[in-house]
Amino acid sequence: MKVRFYIFIIFVLFAGSLFAQLTSGLEINTTYDDNVFRSPEPTEDYITDVNFDLGYRFKDTNFQLSYNGNLILYRSLKERNLSLHRLGISYFS
Repeated sequence: MKVRFYIFIIFVLFAGSLFAQLTSGLEINTTYDDNVFRSPEPTEDYITDVNFDLGYRFKDTNFQLSYNGNLILYRSLKERNLSLHRLGISYFS
């Protein structure tokens, strides 16, 4: 399982330079919040935000397809975890 993950990460990091029409990005941020619910009785947690972008521009055209995936992961409050997904089509003139 770890080997597949490392291969995936290497592909994501270098895909932009391997294929001229393929772009990708990966961003990981971690935040500590000492009062997640903003309540008088504080609940603390670490929040990790993982953002993945993938785009493909068709050869000799001005069209581009894109995907953006976002995971928001709480270390202790697992019920608050969520994922967001966006697909897009772009035209450049």
